[in-house]
Amino acid sequence: MSIRRELKILTLIFVLLSLVLISLENNILSQTPFVSVLPSPSPLSNQSKSVQFVLRHEPVEDKEIQAANVSESTSEDLFPKMDPFLTVSTAKDLLKTNKSFNLEDKFEIDGETLLQSAQSTADPTKNSFVKSAKLKSCIVVGAGSCLRGRNLGAVIDAYPVVIRMNAAPIRGYEALVGSKTDIRLLYPESAPRSSTSYQGAGIVAVVAYKQDDFIWAAQLANQKQNSSKPVKFEKTLRFWRKSPSKLPVHSDRIFIVNPQTGQFLFRKCRDDRSRRNGARATIGMVAIHLAFNLCRNVSVVGFCYGKDTGGGYNYYYGEDRNTGLKGTHANSGEPAYRAKIFSSELIHVIN
Repeated sequence: MSIRRELKILTLIFVLLSLVLISLENNILSQTPFVSVLPSPSPLSNQSKSVQFVLRHEPVEDKEIQAANVSESTSEDLFPKMDPFLTVSTAKDLLKTNKSFNLEDKFEIDGETLLQSAQSTADPTKNSFVKSAKLKSCIVVGAGSCLRGRNLGAVIDAYPVVIRMNAAPIRGYEALVGSKTDIRLLYPESAPRSSTSYQGAGIVAVVAYKQDDFIWAAQLANQKQNSSKPVKFEKTLRFWRKSPSKLPVHSDRIFIVNPQTGQFLFRKCRDDRSRRNGARATIGMVAIHLAFNLCRNVSVVGFCYGKDTGGGYNYYYGEDRNTGLKGTHANSGEPAYRAKIFSSELIHVIN
């Protein structure tokens, strides 16, 4: 065989090997997700184990999860397992030993109201979005001023489940906080009326404290979808601020947050220094607990409390007021409890 022929064969082999290597490299790169340049995240978890992942432009997938070590007892202490929403079954269980339910020391909900409100609102266990959330990552979006200038809107909207609270606005702030709202936690006095507040899955999660809160949720759920008329309530409901009698959502998407959540947090946020029996948790803390019992993995963003504001915070919208915990939230042990949660490996905090 001539030298020229041998060179041709060697050249051909080299070309074939090069093509194989290029093909393998492209295949590996195509399977590697793009990593964002956002700050390194803290760990994340589901109910039975904690997990870690690198924050991407897409929510974490199961195959990307790496197990960490957080004991089940720690998880149960911070986030006891319970139904996220009130159901007829839950109401009956709460009333097995008493004819009423003591939500907080000063709020006692009679059994008839509790059961009727559970029967009037839709069954959350039959809602397809609620059922699918157990397999998904969710993000709880706070209203802190630390969201300014960060343009996390696209990152937030990429999560399968986006949870917001009260009347935190979206219109005009899409670049900062996104535009999707799958679940909005609210109470009667804080309920936004704008349809942009519910774009997404459009689920309303009523955080009911007073007996009239339960009645309000039940009668809203009974409203006719095609009717433009407000609901005519059977009795006068007492609220400290005028509350809407109609919301721009489907009545079968109005649920009540399991009152056991508020009861647990009322005890958990006790401030031993002031020797209070308990203090009402902020709705943000209720939202985090709801998310933990609803979703597979939980991230939080926009929960920023500045030392220069006495533990208070400013919002990403409106004027700075250095708002601190006051009223029913004052003298609460929540700041210490929140710090314990945020420093754990049970949720992912986007700082």
